Amino acid sequence: LATGLWQRFHRALATTGASAGFAADIEGPLHAPPAGALAALVKSAVHAVAQAVGESIPLVENLRASTEDQIEILLLGADVDVARRAGVLAVELLDALLAPPTMPARLDVDFPAALTALRGLAEARRPSMTEAAILAAAEERQIPVIRFARWPFHEEDTELPPERRGSLQVGQGAYRQRLVGTGTTSVPGRTYERLGDREGAHATLRQSGIPVPTRDLEFTNVNNARRAVRSAQRIGYPVVLKPRRGPSGLGTSVNLASDEAVASAFDLASHYDRHVIVERQIVGEAYRLLIIGDEVVAVCQRPSADDRASHPSPIAIDPVVLSADWNVIALRATRCFELAVAGVDIVSRDPRLPFDAAGGAVVRVDPAPDLALHRLGEEAIPLTVGRRFLAHLFPPGVPTRIPIAAITGTAGKTTTCRMVARILDVAGYGVGLACSDGVYIGRDLINRGVFSGISGALQVFSDPRVEVAVLEVSRGTLVQRGMGFDECTVGACTKVQADHIGLEGIESVAAMARLKRVVVEQATELAVLNAEDPGSLSMLPHAGAKKTCLVSTDPTSEALISHTAAGGMAVVLETVGNAPCIIHREGALQETVIAVGDMPSAWGGAARHNIQNALFATAMSLGLGVGVEDIRRALRGFESSPTDSPNRINRYDKLPFDVILDRAGTVPGFQTLCDFVDRIPAHGRRVLAFYGHGDRRDEDLRAIAQRVARSFDRFICFEAAKLRGRQPGEVPTFLASVLAEEGVPAESIFVCPGKQEGVQRALALAEAGDLVVITSGGRVEEVFRWLDEHTDSASAEPSGQGAH
Repeated sequence: LATGLWQRFHRALATTGASAGFAADIEGPLHAPPAGALAALVKSAVHAVAQAVGESIPLVENLRASTEDQIEILLLGADVDVARRAGVLAVELLDALLAPPTMPARLDVDFPAALTALRGLAEARRPSMTEAAILAAAEERQIPVIRFARWPFHEEDTELPPERRGSLQVGQGAYRQRLVGTGTTSVPGRTYERLGDREGAHATLRQSGIPVPTRDLEFTNVNNARRAVRSAQRIGYPVVLKPRRGPSGLGTSVNLASDEAVASAFDLASHYDRHVIVERQIVGEAYRLLIIGDEVVAVCQRPSADDRASHPSPIAIDPVVLSADWNVIALRATRCFELAVAGVDIVSRDPRLPFDAAGGAVVRVDPAPDLALHRLGEEAIPLTVGRRFLAHLFPPGVPTRIPIAAITGTAGKTTTCRMVARILDVAGYGVGLACSDGVYIGRDLINRGVFSGISGALQVFSDPRVEVAVLEVSRGTLVQRGMGFDECTVGACTKVQADHIGLEGIESVAAMARLKRVVVEQATELAVLNAEDPGSLSMLPHAGAKKTCLVSTDPTSEALISHTAAGGMAVVLETVGNAPCIIHREGALQETVIAVGDMPSAWGGAARHNIQNALFATAMSLGLGVGVEDIRRALRGFESSPTDSPNRINRYDKLPFDVILDRAGTVPGFQTLCDFVDRIPAHGRRVLAFYGHGDRRDEDLRAIAQRVARSFDRFICFEAAKLRGRQPGEVPTFLASVLAEEGVPAESIFVCPGKQEGVQRALALAEAGDLVVITSGGRVEEVFRWLDEHTDSASAEPSGQGAH
């Protein structure tokens, strides 16, 4: 079966008709996999499709049967999205071919069209030679690079727009350099404008004494064929005619020797600009000199139209053979436009002769030279000049990376990130924060939404104001995309609990710990782990940072004592006098950072989760080199408010009863919320309006309902905004049934179709002195708006009538 199917697969691939290149890709003997080895067949099929679209890697790194009816294929590709889509396409075709002849194919795949589209996408996103050289040189020096041709800066399923091609960022944040080809953002826009105007560029060079082709300086307004012919007659044939503005080479005609030829050439050039340039043809060959810094680093001879058949590529020339004044003139040409990197095009009879003797002239200065013209020897890409270019941007010793604090874990990530960002801000750093609430530069919200993944990280790295990055790393981004950075200065894991188990192949807490461990493994200076959490503590042997810090609210923790006894770093909650305090220990050092009573976010000690968040924030900030005094000042000013920590036990106090809004949503989140509620005093009833996510297991939803049943008196179960695979009303009804099983009276349970109805029902039930808790999800602003509307409505009630 496998052998026959493999032959059918190759026939389908060969007869697509999409491109002649496809047939070439699969020429040669068919290496059929062993009969019955379906896994090997899938592997070979994926590889064949990848080759057919021109993706030279992906390699199938691992292939195993995950379950009885599922095969897992791990791909390593130069372009991850193209590799994945090639795999999907191969499997779809195999699935269609496996259908018995008596049954229609299970998938209706237009394979030729799909393969053509995928090849077009791969070609559009493949780096140019210049880009590939810069990427390779950056990889050699371990300089981080962002390609703006890729997700999330460009949609995966569309061809790349021209303005994105070759667009790179080398370095991070305050150290970044933005490139389009070799053009940098440090070159003023007016320089590109001056060089884009061929008349103005010619005048600038001529006025600086640089030899340029002869033009008629009195007759410059050439905007019709008659004037072009007249201009050519005045300067003498042969001539070159080109548009005044437009892409290099387009609309240009050379060796024009008659009035008729000039008139015809004008028609071509005028498609690009109605004003044209007419100049005397320089006798000789075309040479490109690559200038980087104050040196000519490479020279090539461009083949003429007659030589392109036998020599299609530029011919490299050793710069040593150039006459000395060539270097001088080329450097003077670049300085006319204040360029540090440029390509200078010269036409001359012989580069070994002095410039004047060879009749040379500078015909163009390119502010973003194409490195592909300067491949040396057998180089597939111009790596040698790519290294020189990168060394100019980042000389040895110049920083390219900003410090990064990355944090993962089941709970506490966002608040800890916000605390660290506030500490760094108080310490005077330009901070970029990407978390579940959005992307922040300093204290300014740049982009609202969930950005605890690659998209948020890249936005932070792309901002030149950022001197240090604080990044939340969620489970979802680790499973689906990765981190967006190859190393971090400080990496932390708060805890690993039984949340999101059963999603995307993570079936146990141990597997979740292995996933989240990636963040800790990438830390270079400090790894921060929870001494009280087995999942976090299991990462200790895998931490490769220079130091490891354990945090704990329990100073008697066995792991903590063992770690500090060996001289390890710890941040721990201890009682000093009669006050619980955050203490930093390291070897013989022991210093008090802050008393819990001085932290508004601790709610007098009731918000123990925020105490633990502050422990992590303290440890991470110390790892970034922040002093204790700055940490203390920042934590004293950090509150559980919509400004400092939105959607994390935020209080609304404009009603006769207290209202608290919290994100909750997960089993650990509800556990934390209920523990907090149990610790704060309440003079009346406790009312909870909450929901459950549809993609959670029934056992998780049951655990949530069982836990809240012990801490509240009234319950409003409302439907989440997204059903996530459940039927309408299924989750709130299930939560209500579990509450009933836990002994909650039927009259204390209410089911509502949505969040707004649930909030309104909770407010209608509440009386003076009650505590109302609302799990607000990701849209806390709208809940605050509903609360304000309710407050206004209650205030407008006639005297003597209640609001409820």
